[in-house]
Amino acid sequence: RFGSILPACCFAYKSIMSRKWESIKLVSASSGRHTAAAFSIKHEFACILEDAVDVVVALKKSEIGWVNVDAIIQCYKILGDALGLYRFAKKVLSSMNAVEEYSSLVASQRAGTSRIMTSLLDAAAIVTVRVINLERRPDRFLDFMECAVSSERMLVMKGVAKLEQKSSVSVYKNAKVICDKEGESTGNFAFDGQCSIDELETKIAQMTKGLCVLSDFVKDKWKPSELSAFDKHAGNDFKDAHTTTSEKACALSHIAAWVGVVSSFDFSLDKGSVAMNLN
Repeated sequence: RFGSILPACCFAYKSIMSRKWESIKLVSASSGRHTAAAFSIKHEFACILEDAVDVVVALKKSEIGWVNVDAIIQCYKILGDALGLYRFAKKVLSSMNAVEEYSSLVASQRAGTSRIMTSLLDAAAIVTVRVINLERRPDRFLDFMECAVSSERMLVMKGVAKLEQKSSVSVYKNAKVICDKEGESTGNFAFDGQCSIDELETKIAQMTKGLCVLSDFVKDKWKPSELSAFDKHAGNDFKDAHTTTSEKACALSHIAAWVGVVSSFDFSLDKGSVAMNLN
C-alpha cells in the first residue's frame, strides 16, 4: 500500500525541482543562459511512478485497492502529467474488466471499485491543457508548467501528434495519427521552423514513411486577407503570399495538435467495456 507516502515524496521532489529552476533563472538572469540550463531539469520521479503503476496493474483485480490507485492519481496531479494519468486510467480500467465482474463482487469489493472509479472521474474533471512547445525551448515549458500546474492546478501534456495520412488544410477528417506502443499519439514536441524547407520535407517523409509531402498538410501560398476576420492588422491584400518555413512548421504543429485531440476521444481498452452503474 502506497498510502500517503508516494504523494508526499512526489510533492517534495516537485518542490525541489521547482526551486532549482527558480534558482537557475536568478543566477543566469544577467547572462541570459537559462535556456541552456533548463535542459538540466529532469523530472525523474516519473520512473518511480511507472514502477508503482506496474505493481498496481499486476495485482489481482480484487487486490488493486483504492488507496494505491488514489495515491498514484495524486502524484500525476502533483506533476501535472496528463498523458501519464491518461495511460494509468486505461491500464486500471482494463485490468478491472469492470462490466463483466462488478455484479459478482461482494459488497466490500463493490465499494472499493466504486471509490476507484470516483477517483478516476474526479481526475478526469481537471482542466487539461495541450501544449505546443519546441524541443529547444525547455525553459518555456518549465515556466508554463509552474503557472499551469503549481498555480492553476491543471494537467498538461505535449499535444503534437505524429501525422500519418494526408489532411486538407480546411478539412481534417482524412488525417490520422501514428500511435506508439502505448496506443497514444500525443506527447511530441512542435515542428521546428528553424531549419531548411528540405529538412522539414525530410521529417514529414520519415514520419509518414514516404506517403506524404509537406504540401499535403500545409499550403505553399496563402492570402493575408483571409485572416481579416481574426486579425484587424491583416489588411485587404488579396495577393498570394509565400508560406515561410517557420509558418509551415507552426501551422503543421497546430494541425497535428488538433488531430491529436480528435484521436484522444477514442478511449479504447484492452479488455471489454468499462461502462457500469455505480448508483
